[in-house]
Amino acid sequence: MDSDRFLAAIIESSHDCIVGMKPDGTILCWNKAAEKNFGLKASEAIGLDARVLDDSIADLKVESFLEMVRRGAAIDHYEACKIGSDGRELLLALSFAPVKTHFGEIIGISLIARDITDSKNARLLEQQIELHKQRDDFVAALTHDLKNPIVGCYRILELISQDKIANQVEQSELIKKVLSSHKEMLEIMNDLLSVFRYQRLSSYSGRDVIDFSDLVKDAISLVEPAAISKKILIENSVAGSLFTLGESGPLKRVVSNLLDNAVKFSPEGSTVEVCLVDNESKLLLSVTDRGTGIPEEEQSNLFHQFWQGRAGKSYSMGSGLGLYLCRQIIEAHEGRILCLSSANAGTTFTVELPKAYPELAICSGEMAG
Repeated sequence: MDSDRFLAAIIESSHDCIVGMKPDGTILCWNKAAEKNFGLKASEAIGLDARVLDDSIADLKVESFLEMVRRGAAIDHYEACKIGSDGRELLLALSFAPVKTHFGEIIGISLIARDITDSKNARLLEQQIELHKQRDDFVAALTHDLKNPIVGCYRILELISQDKIANQVEQSELIKKVLSSHKEMLEIMNDLLSVFRYQRLSSYSGRDVIDFSDLVKDAISLVEPAAISKKILIENSVAGSLFTLGESGPLKRVVSNLLDNAVKFSPEGSTVEVCLVDNESKLLLSVTDRGTGIPEEEQSNLFHQFWQGRAGKSYSMGSGLGLYLCRQIIEAHEGRILCLSSANAGTTFTVELPKAYPELAICSGEMAG
């Protein structure tokens, strides 16, 4: 068998849809997989304009892809949906590429379409199974973690109520432990309640102009006592009078969470850097610690609900929802949150938010009034 016939046999027997066309989009090649997936025989498809694919693939504009390919670009793994002959929705991965001569002249365009429905569904199923496992592990850990302080608090209060602790100083210290323990439990409960609220928000309806510079400075002042107790210096590089739109409470929660984590995971005597800058139409806040960093294999899970890294589990009990909530809040404010971390080189969290202009808001309010 000569090479041309062998190549034609490979194309014809491929499970992927393979379509060859002239640069203008006229179809020249249409294999059996294309017949099966697009509902046209090769004898019917060859000679037609490739825009015929627009009829069978949702939201596909073939001409726009062909124009890009004619300029020398290649489009790899563009996902699109189509309805199969059995009425089931299929997910296709489309790749367009120029066909060139040895001299670089574009003489045609190839389209390869692969059905990735099953593999996509399998990945989604794996993610759901993993999420359920994380949730079950979280509930088990939470039950255990809540039970111990509740039992401890009960015993302390029982002793106090029975006047078995007469020493006022000792009694006061025990009460402080009860309050501290209850505070941690309330924070976990608030995290759980917040998840339900933020999951239902695509954006914040409240669009107040917020002085984000002041908000960050307030959050720093709240974490300073914990930093001082560990001899940690907080280097404050917060530019003044930078504004954004949204709700101050949730945004302050994000900043406080990032600062709390930075202090918690920093060694004694180190430095935490807080920087807020104006980046044209955006505000950029970064919080950098000098801790041991986050292992690379854990970084992809950082913003997942119910997830805690090894370092987090070694500290006080938590919900595994802190960074997940941070992302929910920031994305609801039309921003994004990123993490950059290296082993033994610390971690930097960066928050990007749209910039607001209070003078425009004032003018708008006056015009509305």
